[in-house]
Amino acid sequence: MPIRLTELSHKCVVLLFIIISSAAWAAKQSQFAVKEFHPDTNGVTFTTTAGVMRVEVCGDRVIHVVASSTSQIPTPKVPVVIQPCKAQNLQVASERNEVKLSTGVIAVTVNRLTGAVIFLTKDGKPVLAEPKDGGKSFDVPSGFETKTWQVQQTFSSPPDEALYGLGQHQEGIFNVRGVPIRLHQANTNISIPFLLSSKGYGILWNNPSLTDFNPADQAIEIDAKTGKGKFTTGAKGSYGFLLASDNKDQLVVDLDGKHVIDLVNMWTPSAASGVSDLEASKDYEVSAKGGPGGIQLSARAPQDTTTFRSEVGQAIDYYFFYGPELNRVIADYRQLTGEAPLLPKWAYGYWQCRERYHTQKEILDVGIEFRKRKLPVDALVQDWQYWGKYGWNAMKFDESNYPDPKG
Repeated sequence: MPIRLTELSHKCVVLLFIIISSAAWAAKQSQFAVKEFHPDTNGVTFTTTAGVMRVEVCGDRVIHVVASSTSQIPTPKVPVVIQPCKAQNLQVASERNEVKLSTGVIAVTVNRLTGAVIFLTKDGKPVLAEPKDGGKSFDVPSGFETKTWQVQQTFSSPPDEALYGLGQHQEGIFNVRGVPIRLHQANTNISIPFLLSSKGYGILWNNPSLTDFNPADQAIEIDAKTGKGKFTTGAKGSYGFLLASDNKDQLVVDLDGKHVIDLVNMWTPSAASGVSDLEASKDYEVSAKGGPGGIQLSARAPQDTTTFRSEVGQAIDYYFFYGPELNRVIADYRQLTGEAPLLPKWAYGYWQCRERYHTQKEILDVGIEFRKRKLPVDALVQDWQYWGKYGWNAMKFDESNYPDPKG
């Protein structure tokens, strides 16, 4: 029986779809596939389909990983490490599906087919791993400069893991596993891209550009006039939320009347984070408030991964530290990046601080009162707006209010 044209066309379309899908899948899987590798005294350089990757050993417990989509390993724009990596007991073994680097304490494997990296204890127990198909990603070229990309690194994170660190943030969230956090600097907001895990390791993300930890990519539409919207969940679990605005007065998100993000002060950062345990396939009423410049609200669904995504980068670049004691992780981090010196003795005393003092007389009178009452004090903080007629943030006192700042 002859095949009709419509039936033939349908089969051709299906076949074409399968071919295109297979090609796309293969391209994704092979982006970091290892074509060849070259070991040396400190590590291994891999030539991948996308470019080049370097895994080097910085002592027995620290591993440096750099992956580039070009043929070169770039020099960091802002170097945070004060000394080059130097291996002590490195051994390299090549097997059919992986290349393995071992020290006396830890091992690292690189999958030849996907380029996926796994960190293991010396007896082969996984400590940290990329997802099975790999966790590295280069997005479209950035518009800021040539040969830079939006870069992303994802690791698997089991449900019983707790993650700490990333600096000082107003929300006060202690365990940051699954929490979307924008790593930016603001008044009282100090971002440090260093992470500690209850599984006994640390990660230093070596990229100075704006970075999203656990990016929240699901946009939530909010009515600009009412501040209201709706959010529909998928799976049951812990959802992360990120609210961005213009550093003005408040960052507040409610789900069905319950606070998820609640920052109200004159020094709000440009973004704030929150988490909430939500039911599956349910509509939630959303209320969001920010500054007059408008808001952007987004969500991150429950998932057993940890991700760093940087806006601009020439390469994926991070350091892995193994303890398993977290004190050892911190010690190796300090040794690699430089030990912080102790402050002078007076700095550990009592500091008297207020929103600001307005005149030289006012601050001196406060000091006199402390002495009069025999109350110990080591520092009086002037704070801002001492500059007066000289303009915002000038490094000079206005003599009309501070006639003799040197005292």
